[in-house]
Amino acid sequence: MTDRSLIPASTYGNALLRALKSFGLLRESIVGMIGAGLILFWIIVAIFAPLIAPYPPNATIAPFVMPWSTGPDGEFFLLGTDMIGRDILSRIIWGSRTVLLYAPLATLAAYVVGIAMGLAAGYLRGRADDILSRIGDIILSFPVLVLYILIIATIGDGSYFFGNPMAAHYCARAYDLPILFIVVNNHGWGAVRRATKAMYPDGKALTGNDIPLSRIDPAPDYEMIIEACGGYGERVTDPDALPDALARAVKMVREERRQVLLNVVVSEVV
Repeated sequence: MTDRSLIPASTYGNALLRALKSFGLLRESIVGMIGAGLILFWIIVAIFAPLIAPYPPNATIAPFVMPWSTGPDGEFFLLGTDMIGRDILSRIIWGSRTVLLYAPLATLAAYVVGIAMGLAAGYLRGRADDILSRIGDIILSFPVLVLYILIIATIGDGSYFFGNPMAAHYCARAYDLPILFIVVNNHGWGAVRRATKAMYPDGKALTGNDIPLSRIDPAPDYEMIIEACGGYGERVTDPDALPDALARAVKMVREERRQVLLNVVVSEVV
């Protein structure tokens, strides 16, 4: 066991000197200073988000307000609002906290996995070294854009219906992209309903429970849209049938390299 009192003071002095030299090199780099400034800026924004953000991140104020304009009650919106009426600038400011939390965690996870693989490959050698090295090579050589396409993401209410799915299916067919689409079909557009309830809680539309544009009924046969582009579509109405449908879909994506869509019918929007 090493006694810290026996470590020469020059060791700490050298470490401090190296740190000061690194800072000096950073000051000589314009790109480095810009990067450090951006990181410091967002750290400050994240820390003081409650004081800087003009509105709470999920507050419904006024939907579809254009940037640099005023809302119906005189509120000013620098970046406008989204379809539900949330202030975009406030959501960016509050979102900086999430980014600054998960970005370092993702980087740390990458370091942990990479170091563990390197240590295992160096210690075991032989076939294990070859396998782990090839896995690392595959990850590093994988095109980033294709990787983004393969990531399954929840992209919001009404995104498939209003997001021009034919273009997405055509590109998947043209470039042989095995993608799994899952449409949660609730026969409605909840964003319109929520915005109407928030803006006009005593409005006539709410009395009849029939808000215009909030219902997509009869809902299209989404599974047939992907079939028109050479993919496989399946309609799922029974919750008990969903696990088997997912298994079939994943098998087709992995083994047959096809694009697949599951039209999962759920309760109507409320």
